[in-house]
Amino acid sequence: MKREVSRQFEYAGWDVHLQLDPPAVDRSVAGHADLSYNGAHKCRIALAGHHDQADDADALDVLGAEARAFIDDWMQRLHTGDTGFVEL
Repeated sequence: MKREVSRQFEYAGWDVHLQLDPPAVDRSVAGHADLSYNGAHKCRIALAGHHDQADDADALDVLGAEARAFIDDWMQRLHTGDTGFVEL
């Protein structure tokens, strides 16, 4: 069976790229989700942990759910005024 190590999708105008790291000997799962909005990278969400019954698809599902939750939260916040943060 071929290992699924990445997945991409669009959610609420955001581009989401999920990527898993090579498997570790202790069965720990690590990876990340990169979130971009309007062509600019905005956030990276990391995943690390030990999952006895998890497979790559499960880990990608968890990362995808975390990415959607971040986006949903971001969309609910007010984005006006000077926050002091600089866009690069």
